[in-house]
Amino acid sequence: MNDLEGGKCCADEHFFAKVQTMPNASTSQVWLVREDGRYLPALHPTSRQWLFEEVTWVCGKDPVKYCKTPNVDDVDELMGKVAPGVSIHALPVPSTPGWLQEAGSKMYLPMNCTTTGAPHFTSRSAPAAAPGQVDMGEGIKELVSIRFGWRQAPLEKPPKAAGVPEDAIWVHETYPGQMTVPVGCAACLCFGVPGCILCYLGVDERDVWISPDKKRWNRDGTRTS
Repeated sequence: MNDLEGGKCCADEHFFAKVQTMPNASTSQVWLVREDGRYLPALHPTSRQWLFEEVTWVCGKDPVKYCKTPNVDDVDELMGKVAPGVSIHALPVPSTPGWLQEAGSKMYLPMNCTTTGAPHFTSRSAPAAAPGQVDMGEGIKELVSIRFGWRQAPLEKPPKAAGVPEDAIWVHETYPGQMTVPVGCAACLCFGVPGCILCYLGVDERDVWISPDKKRWNRDGTRTS
């Protein structure tokens, strides 16, 4: 924790990482190791609540073919298919809505049927791992898909930073963020105009200060939309 590099993990940021434990005297610290080698503490330092969630996608009733690129015609026959009911670690491709990229293989999978628009996968999320379940022998697990912002409840109320009004309250909310775009696009393909409601409501989550006039501030006191 004393070897800070600079920069921060942004709210609702998505990335691939591995879970690693590091013995520290009589306790163990749990870390996420990103693909670029940078480390992130997985637990809140005081509450020990998980700060991240593990994102998985469950294949529906039809098998889905792997593609080398976000193109349904660029099928990788050697990789085969994702079988119905199988869970995979993957994240939506920001530059190509409607596609997933798998963590381990880095292959692409269409999120929806090209003919009917029906979704191929259902998204699920849970804490990245329970501290007691992390394998101390193996240390690093396989590459998984991670999202910053796991919340079973709002994080403990922080002290108000400079600039945050006294009458502002600390709340957990959903908002239109990075995850909303691909989910909203998929909903529009499946349900048409009603699916656009997701883009307005949002599926991303965060903890913020909110004043009576609905203005918002992050934990560090910076204004947010």
